[in-house]
Amino acid sequence: MKPKRPAGPRLGELLETRGRVQRDILHEALRHQRASGGRIGTCLLELEKIGEDDLLHVLSDQLKVPFTPPEDLRSLPEEIVKLIPEKVARQRFSIPLRRSSTHLTVAMRDPTDLIALDELAFVT
Repeated sequence: MKPKRPAGPRLGELLETRGRVQRDILHEALRHQRASGGRIGTCLLELEKIGEDDLLHVLSDQLKVPFTPPEDLRSLPEEIVKLIPEKVARQRFSIPLRRSSTHLTVAMRDPTDLIALDELAFVT
């Protein structure tokens, strides 16, 4: 099943609007995508037309989820990490970041993965 595209502007449009890529670069990436498959962001990275941080920040805005820099994942307290069973965290590419009395903030590879979100809600 193909993931549902987020409502709102497409990633390429956002990248162009924000001055991260020019239209001709975007067209080059789209040609690459048609030939090789994959997602447009991945194609731009493969062609070395955008930096990973730029891409991640725009994706964060598109999906309306906060961006978590990798360095924030390196020093998490053990009591937070253990809030999600290791097997589930690995399978769902997720890691708990912080908790409050009513919420658990989780970093995920794909925050639109509803199956992963359901499983994480169940195990926590």
